[in-house]
Amino acid sequence: CLICAIAMASVALFSCNANISDETELPSNLHTVKFNSNGGTYISDVEVRNGQKISEPTPPTRENYIFLYWENNNRRWLFTSKEVTEDITLSALWISAADLFKILPTENPDELLISGFATQKSIYNLTIPEKINGKTVVGFTDNAFESIHEDHAEHLTIPSTVHSVGEEAFKNIKKVHIKFLGTISSLGVSSFEDCDHLETVK
Repeated sequence: CLICAIAMASVALFSCNANISDETELPSNLHTVKFNSNGGTYISDVEVRNGQKISEPTPPTRENYIFLYWENNNRRWLFTSKEVTEDITLSALWISAADLFKILPTENPDELLISGFATQKSIYNLTIPEKINGKTVVGFTDNAFESIHEDHAEHLTIPSTVHSVGEEAFKNIKKVHIKFLGTISSLGVSSFEDCDHLETVK
């Protein structure tokens, strides 16, 4: 009986040690990815197992700015290929909307029109802000986004404040998805002329 009791105690002690070992090893296999939105909307932290990838979160928003991408150590983080092997912080990179777009005034001093790109940036999800420098974006001029393609943006979201689109504003677009969040009351002639490779318009 004494031998049996010792044997049972040994088994119990081994089992307890095994559980402690499992509990202490599991957290070391997890890493935390923090998101610093640099003035944009809050993005929650993500926990991931060592060597795994994470999905790209919904882009943050920031008044008067356009989100470009997430970076780590001044290098763009590629969510489709980069694996997480340690705790990291990804920081949002922004460009001023006033620097990205050409803008024109309207008769209303509180509104403006976008007439095209002032500089070319590759932005996968380009969401045009409702306001730039405190003025509401209400429309696009003629030829505003003529010939844009996936090197400019693959997904272009138009805010609900936009209600007019000029002539040939989206002419000859290639491989771009366009989403209108509001109602367009004025659509110019040939707005989507020669868009043989336009993928979707909502």
